[in-house]
Formats: sequence, C-alpha cells, structure tokens
Amino acid sequence: MGRHPGGRLGAGLLRDQAHPYQGTGLQLIPAGNPGAVAVHVDPAYASRTCAECGRIDEANRLSQAWSACRSCGFVDHPDRNGSCNIRAQARELW
Repeated sequence: MGRHPGGRLGAGLLRDQAHPYQGTGLQLIPAGNPGAVAVHVDPAYASRTCAECGRIDEANRLSQAWSACRSCGFVDHPDRNGSCNIRAQARELW
C-alpha cells in the first residue's frame, strides 16, 4: 500500500478507484436471479427528463434535491426521477 499525500498509509486508495461500470449505464443484477438479463441503457439526460411526460429540459433540475418539470409540473428527487427514466428505457429495449 502506498501513502496518500499528507495522510496515513493506504488512505484514499479505494476512494480514487472508480467502479468498472461507473458511467456506462449498466445495471447490475443481484446474485440469485436465474435467467436475469442485463440491458445497456444510456444514462444521458436521465435526471433532466421528466418521468411523467418525457420532456427534456435542463431547467427541470432545480438543485441537488429537487427536479420539477416545466411542462407538466411533476416534482420528484432527481435521482429517483432519473432511475425511473432508466428503468423505462430498459423496459423499452427488453
């Protein structure tokens, strides 16, 4: 193990390593799910797309904690909204 600059032995080693699937849009399937299929979904604009009406607008994402559709008024947490959009895309592909 190496030393992290200005820190203790091994500090920051795991933090600096990205998950191999990070940013690829791959959904990881839990073990014990026989016959499960992984579907590649493009995560681009997932949190900016309204999960209700499908409108894509940068202004939909108000902050880290809130997204509100400018078209239909749907309000949700951006992570939940994005995950609903990714799930919908995966269902369309499957």
